[in-house]
Amino acid sequence: MAEAQVSLDSVSAKLRRADEHAKALTGELASFVNLYSHAVEVDHNADFTEYYASIHFDGGDPDYVGWGLLLGDYVHCLRSALDHLIYAFAVAESNAEPPPDANKVMMPLKTTEQGFRDAGYRIAGLNDVVRARIETLQPYPDRPDNALLGVLDDMDIRDKHRILPVLAFRPAEAAAQISGGIPGQKTRIKASGEPLKDGAPFLTVSFDRPSPDVQVDGNLALSILVPDAEPVSIGWYVAGELVRALRLDVRRAIQILLGEQAEPRPPLKLMIGHQLSASGGDEP
Repeated sequence: MAEAQVSLDSVSAKLRRADEHAKALTGELASFVNLYSHAVEVDHNADFTEYYASIHFDGGDPDYVGWGLLLGDYVHCLRSALDHLIYAFAVAESNAEPPPDANKVMMPLKTTEQGFRDAGYRIAGLNDVVRARIETLQPYPDRPDNALLGVLDDMDIRDKHRILPVLAFRPAEAAAQISGGIPGQKTRIKASGEPLKDGAPFLTVSFDRPSPDVQVDGNLALSILVPDAEPVSIGWYVAGELVRALRLDVRRAIQILLGEQAEPRPPLKLMIGHQLSASGGDEP
């Protein structure tokens, strides 16, 4: 079969570069979370009806732009690895480099059957077996095992036009103890949904009467998250888990395209807001 002659050299090179980006990204995230001193400060307004909890980062604001650039480079290398594999199939099928219609050859990832049919010209030169394998990987709504491939494609497209609005810093867990308030008064607690910035309030406690003797104590655990879509997000990916899961799913896709047995893995908890499961294997 044609796939026995397929060269994986450029595919492997793209995956190695992706791994370099992933190592740089996860290293920066771990350093920021674990090594920096993040102090929480509580202040109040003039009449003591509102108290504000703010976080102060030892190194200033999180490097959202730099992290987004690294994530964009990472997902692009993973997405390109799939395109390189389809191109390698086309070379093997045609025994020509470049193959016919080389600029049109790529791995389609479509969320509808009609979209896949419309993209058929991308893989027209491949044999029926390979085209059937490609079809099984399409991220249709009724194929949750392929959902992350759709996420990968979406993120790669978005990154072409703007820096991914990713790695927003938000509280993962928080516990607060409020003492000294006036008995019977109304207390309102509001948490910010915005990415954390140095000195910006992330929690506001409001009272309906002045309460100068209030004490607000607590602790905060931080998590770096990635909004799943724009302009409306219905959940947040846990950044480190997303990086790992995308790599595993690309490995799984490559195994399937090559006719190999894909290695299953347990579902990963990727999101805050809703769950998304994916299949894959260990690191290649």
